[in-house]
Amino acid sequence: MKRYFALIAMLAVFLFPTFADAASVAIDPVSDYADMLTDAEESELEQRLEYIRNTYAADTAIVTVPTLDGKSAEAYADDFYDYNGYGIGPDDSGILLLISREPRNYHMTTMGRCFDIFNDAAIDYMCSNVEAQLRNDNYYEACMRFAEDCESVLSDYENGERFEEPKSVGMLFIMLGIALVLAITITAAAKSSMKNARPGVNADLYAEGRKVNLIGSRDVFLYSDVTKTPIPKQQSGGGSTGHISSSGRMHGGGGGSY
Repeated sequence: MKRYFALIAMLAVFLFPTFADAASVAIDPVSDYADMLTDAEESELEQRLEYIRNTYAADTAIVTVPTLDGKSAEAYADDFYDYNGYGIGPDDSGILLLISREPRNYHMTTMGRCFDIFNDAAIDYMCSNVEAQLRNDNYYEACMRFAEDCESVLSDYENGERFEEPKSVGMLFIMLGIALVLAITITAAAKSSMKNARPGVNADLYAEGRKVNLIGSRDVFLYSDVTKTPIPKQQSGGGSTGHISSSGRMHGGGGGSY
């Protein structure tokens, strides 16, 4: 029943955006309007997301909808987040996953502290994991993977580590193979350049039969020509690529189709 009250409130906010602040309501961590999850799956996901929310002070939520009502998945996710009471702290920190049944789109939107925590690398990695499950209509697995990745990124950030996309085992083998081919090529080229060398048996081979007098010789330094090129400073940190929602607030995130 609470799901239907939340849906009514959401529709009211979208229909009457001028009353968005007054009508803002707190919605459960999982709002399955498209009926993609069983009650048991929804309950398990809610417990997982509430644990993440309480442990890392970052709102984490999942919303499924039957349609996007003509909006883009990004705009729908942003508006749903902005107008429904999501976010923790003065900057309304959090991350929300939106999944649409028709069209088959999804989007993750971030805000506040989570805008910086979930950088572009983290969002791309999480999207690839979620999309892989959505393509096979494994909605629960996609949502659970989202929750697991959220917890992992937040945990690493609290330990002072920014997310960097891990390299696959296959990629490591490819890199090692390239290094090995380069090493063999360089070694072969070096050996080839030494084929004309012959060992010397007499010191006369290195002289032309005339003496060289070095008395009084000196090097004269005429001038110097130094070119200085400034080295650009490396930018550290950085969150995801941002955009402004219809409410005028900055969001990060990313998504795609499945």
